[in-house]
Amino acid sequence: MNKEQDKIFYIRYLQNKMYFKNNKVIHALFNLEKYLFENFDFNEEVPISVIKNKWIYNCIEKNEFDNEVSKNFKVLGESKFKDKILLLVDAFNQIPHLKQTKSFFHYFKNFNKIFNSLIDIEIKTNFKTSYYFQFVFLIYIKKFKMDNSIKNKINSIYDPTDVFEIVFVDLFLKNFDYKISKTRYLFKLLTKFVLK
Repeated sequence: MNKEQDKIFYIRYLQNKMYFKNNKVIHALFNLEKYLFENFDFNEEVPISVIKNKWIYNCIEKNEFDNEVSKNFKVLGESKFKDKILLLVDAFNQIPHLKQTKSFFHYFKNFNKIFNSLIDIEIKTNFKTSYYFQFVFLIYIKKFKMDNSIKNKINSIYDPTDVFEIVFVDLFLKNFDYKISKTRYLFKLLTKFVLK
């Protein structure tokens, strides 16, 4: 596995290779998504992640990419839609604590809408990542243990359309497995392609 693949979620790595021909801006956008998700805390009323996200916001805004973390986002600071990238970080910071379920999903859906618009600006495509997938991805990254009300909410918003996302979500939701191996994922993915 190469270094670039290590930095982003494996499904995003595959999507970038398959749909976007290893586009550097899309790769950085997927990396930013992972960064935001890794810093999110389901258990804090006002997440510390807001401070970390403000820092990355300032790095992108001021084109300061001189450290290990921020250098991954240099291409975003140089992109034609830098203002929308900053809007994406702001949108993520508005996502409240999960106890405010209705507001949480409202703001999360807004984040997803901006995320998809950035992909569309960079490369005109029919690809849309599902907010359902992004929510499950966030849970997976944070290893968040869900109660039944959240599980029911997940089932009520099920909408992934991309095969890479469908396979991941199905694998995760089957047993709430927080360690899905690449081998297992690829096997299920190939099975899905063969059965199409």
